[in-house]
Amino acid sequence: MEKRDVKDRDGLGFTLVELLIVISVIAVLASLLLPALAKTKETARAISCLNNLKQLEATEQLYLNDFDDWVVPYYGANDTHKAWYVIYQDAGYLSWPKDRNWLYCQSRPSIIGDLTLTWAGMALYGKSFEQGLAFTYKLATMTPARRSWPSFSDTINVSSGKQHYFYYPQSNWDITAHLRHAKAANQSFLDGSARSMRAADMKALGGAGATYNY
Repeated sequence: MEKRDVKDRDGLGFTLVELLIVISVIAVLASLLLPALAKTKETARAISCLNNLKQLEATEQLYLNDFDDWVVPYYGANDTHKAWYVIYQDAGYLSWPKDRNWLYCQSRPSIIGDLTLTWAGMALYGKSFEQGLAFTYKLATMTPARRSWPSFSDTINVSSGKQHYFYYPQSNWDITAHLRHAKAANQSFLDGSARSMRAADMKALGGAGATYNY
């Protein structure tokens, strides 16, 4: 019987050195691809967030048309004692929990699935504090500067780390617009538009701009 040298491989196996080389190549490729995949995923979330705000702003435009140009405040303290999202639901423009997935940014961890509408404010997009603590403004009578400020925004309550149902666009208080999308916040406007805004863009509109980037 013919003897075969143990070094004489039949081409079906790999040496330990070859396996280590293959593993090293895979590790290098993974290190290159994973950040790109993560960036692509975040880009998709940012686009989804912007689409959410466009839908939310479309809801606001419907309310303006149907209710004689009254701008819904972030909280109707003197009128309804309800936050903006409860006012919209009561008026028939959204339904909880069916519509909850377009009422918050999914780039930010949220507990929204566990919340009733009453307690959803710690998870939803924020409405501008400057639009009133009650039904204060009609769109046509607002100053041009106030009309140009964002209506809804990516937000953060710095103390809790959660999103918040209102924010202060004109100050650097701890409830503010949140620069979570490549150092920009998605925001909607009373003209019906929605766009990505950096801190400098916010300051150009007269606001203090967001200083937090978590």
